[in-house]
Amino acid sequence: MSFPAVPVAKRPRIGITNAQKKALRAWYYTPGLKKTLADASAWWHTEHGYPLSSSTAHDILSAKNSHLDSNQVDLKAKNSRAAKWDTLEKALGDWAVRFDQVHGTVSGDLLRLKATEFWQRLPEYQGLECPGWSEGWLSGFKNRYNFHRRKKVGEASSVEITEDIIT
Repeated sequence: MSFPAVPVAKRPRIGITNAQKKALRAWYYTPGLKKTLADASAWWHTEHGYPLSSSTAHDILSAKNSHLDSNQVDLKAKNSRAAKWDTLEKALGDWAVRFDQVHGTVSGDLLRLKATEFWQRLPEYQGLECPGWSEGWLSGFKNRYNFHRRKKVGEASSVEITEDIIT
């Protein structure tokens, strides 16, 4: 006698914050009794009320998440994605902060324009093809440098972007 295949419902995916990962790492690496991945999963279930697979626990406790042990990590974030072009983004971030203080909110198009300009000027990118500065990159850049969309009001809303402002 065979039984018909019954589809198994998948659990909804739950994002784990850096704060949760950091807490697990702190618990696991606290000196004392030797702990296993099963212990880590049981601790997780007690702390957060839902199970954590051994493979996920292993991933969180691995060296690739050792950056969470420092104090310079965004604890609210669920993913930590570093900049692909670190030097360029630092220069662009500094420029954008200065621009924001003097002229008001910087637009995405202006950030892309300046990113291309910095790409051409910075020696480490010489000879490399200039990226297309996608929406994904722009969104990530804004998140990494804490730029938020703000509505321009008053005189700031009527500022015309000229060559003098860009330089």
